[in-house]
Amino acid sequence: MPKLQSLLYLLQLLKSPYLIGFYRGHNHLSDADVSRISELLSSDDTEFRNRVVRHYEDNFASLVGRGYGSSFASGRMAFFSLMKSLRIGKGDEVIIPGFTCSVVANAVFRTGARPIYSDIDPDTLGSDASAIARCITPQTRLIVAQHSFGIPCTIDEIADLAKSKGIFLVEDSALALDSRLHGKSVGTWGDAAFFSTDHSKPLNTIIGGMLYTPHKDIFENVKKVVGNIPDLSKEHQSRLYRRFIYERKNYLPARYPRSIFRETLQDVMRRYSGKPPVFLENDYTSQSSGPAAYPYPAKMPAFLAQLGLFEIERWGGEKRRRQALLLEYLRVYEEAYGGIRIPGAYQDTEKEIVPLRFIFRSPEATIMRGRLGKYIDAKAMWFLDPVVCSPGGPQALGYDKGNCANSEAVCSDILNMPCVLPEGWDNRAVSIFRDIVAGSR
Repeated sequence: MPKLQSLLYLLQLLKSPYLIGFYRGHNHLSDADVSRISELLSSDDTEFRNRVVRHYEDNFASLVGRGYGSSFASGRMAFFSLMKSLRIGKGDEVIIPGFTCSVVANAVFRTGARPIYSDIDPDTLGSDASAIARCITPQTRLIVAQHSFGIPCTIDEIADLAKSKGIFLVEDSALALDSRLHGKSVGTWGDAAFFSTDHSKPLNTIIGGMLYTPHKDIFENVKKVVGNIPDLSKEHQSRLYRRFIYERKNYLPARYPRSIFRETLQDVMRRYSGKPPVFLENDYTSQSSGPAAYPYPAKMPAFLAQLGLFEIERWGGEKRRRQALLLEYLRVYEEAYGGIRIPGAYQDTEKEIVPLRFIFRSPEATIMRGRLGKYIDAKAMWFLDPVVCSPGGPQALGYDKGNCANSEAVCSDILNMPCVLPEGWDNRAVSIFRDIVAGSR
């Protein structure tokens, strides 16, 4: 039945005049910008490439706070490298949320340590101090506090807890950038933080991640431990560049339905032929799956660092636009909220939220996803399972069903609306949300 439903969904895409996705292409870049990116891809000047990467690291770090940034090919690699620098390994425990992606658990398993899953706060959908406290044992070496969908978690309470216990605190800011609690930015509360910049995250560089820390000694120790980590292969970087060009051209609502149709068929053919993936797809299990398709950890490619610099330049305007869209979604909710719920954090004046996605919940979530699927890429909604993207299910990564009741409850009825949209589509997204909410009453 699922295969039949998938086939029907693909056929429906061909009839759709548009579809709003959660991933936005870089159609706002000029041809000169693209030429600059292409120049870095083909350059053999190592020092030139390194300067661009360092410039990107410095600018990203300045966007977060007054600390230091070290880039990697993914956020999970940044997290892993930090744990290695702390000598976390066999016999150690690392507390992570039970509402996360499998790549976070995979990074812990790679060190030899054991992930311990803590529950979330339903008002923030992020890590919860009291739930973390219940997970602490003498073997706890590190706490991961996750900010979800742009919403700051109760990081002030978690920071106090970690400090009182003498446990290293890392903020998982993969889904949040520039959001604030009590005026203080996410990523600056703990000993360190890791960010993701892949194409689904707040700042899109196709793939990528960043380790941030306010402490120079931690920064230098990470650099010392990882040493001269390798680049992704030239061939892999070329695939990523082609993907950047493809998304720039096709990740627009009018072209998105046929793009998803084409990508689905291409993915089936790629898996059948054994061709390597574009994205970093080998990190979803308790071990690295299959032969090494890419080095882990790996460097951030310089041409994508340049893309990141372009995105940082426009961040201020993009941030304001996303916040204005959030206010419009909330206005619709307040006018006609019957049948749905929103996280309490949206109405907390102590939080400044830069939304990645607007989150709401409904007991009729499955039906509403079907309705939304006519206009929104509902197949890309997060998180419908605890420890998502696990081929063997959450239990294959050591998660026990019932362990995190709040996480499981949220997974059962969560819905997303996009907040990262092409120019001119904000009003249409709000109108779709209004129609969906009206139909739920």
